[in-house]
Amino acid sequence: VERHGLEGASGTEVILAQGGIFFRSGDEVNDPGFGSGIAVAVFLAIFLVSLLVGFVRRAAVHYTITDRRLYIRHGLFSRVEQHATLDRVQNVEAKQSVFERLLRIGTIDFDTAATDDSVFAFVGIAAPKRVLADVDRAVDLRTSGDDENA
Repeated sequence: VERHGLEGASGTEVILAQGGIFFRSGDEVNDPGFGSGIAVAVFLAIFLVSLLVGFVRRAAVHYTITDRRLYIRHGLFSRVEQHATLDRVQNVEAKQSVFERLLRIGTIDFDTAATDDSVFAFVGIAAPKRVLADVDRAVDLRTSGDDENA
């Protein structure tokens, strides 16, 4: 344990321990659980805020696959909608980092016949392999429907 005294008028000191920072005031020196309690409370608050932000972000994005198009809708209060027709999709790539594999989520990146700087991806989706199969089925339906109409 390293101790770095940041002594002020109240005699506060900061203790850097393995995996955390603990604050201890000179008045609470005899209470060993005080610094741990603050560290746990701060960690818990950060954890809960990150969960809330993740939930809101996930609720604000909606992905749809039809037999003609792929849709991405963003936003809770204002809406932005992207879409690409299946016949313009040139390449589909599934990506998963190690962390995403543990969480069983991933990103499906669609290369479309548009400009190079356009980004069209389903981000943070559950079961990316299943979504790839759904896209393949939609493309097959689209191509079989085109063959019947010709």
